[in-house]
Amino acid sequence: MATYDQLPEPSINAAREDELTSRIDRWLAHMTWRPDFARWREMRLWQERHQRDRLRLIERYGGGVAGRRILDLGSGMGGTSVALALAGAYPLAFEYNRAYCDIIRLRAARYDQFVPVLNGAGEALPFANATFDLAIAWDVVEHVQDPAQLLSELSRVLKPGGRVLLTIINRYAYRDPHYHL
Repeated sequence: MATYDQLPEPSINAAREDELTSRIDRWLAHMTWRPDFARWREMRLWQERHQRDRLRLIERYGGGVAGRRILDLGSGMGGTSVALALAGAYPLAFEYNRAYCDIIRLRAARYDQFVPVLNGAGEALPFANATFDLAIAWDVVEHVQDPAQLLSELSRVLKPGGRVLLTIINRYAYRDPHYHL
């Protein structure tokens, strides 16, 4: 089990690492205008190494990580899911973007971790009632068509006493046209 401050060295072979980097770079190609692009790209490539603060929040407000079944809804490129697995949790990455699902699998393979990855919309979760100890949704609510249905689904799949941790952009944040706020 890794600490939040130091993850194990990746064990992925060079060809798989090149594939992961290539897939992530394709998604970042439209962001080269950023003055901090090199640093920003590095953070995306090694997302799992930048999760220390997020994992501490989960420990503090989510009731812990180790040994818990955690739904990472809207898991993006999987940095949080992989960091959770390395911290001893049993995360399930649930992501709408199919290309990101492949990136999550490659990211987990870096550390010989298995993180189940499912593709779908958060408003219709394909899980039985009371499946998870904790559900997290970082900056997801603003992306869905029906936020009330999403919250209902999160409540349904939580075990009794389970918690939902979510973040939502504030009203001053940049608003993409796809945000449903």
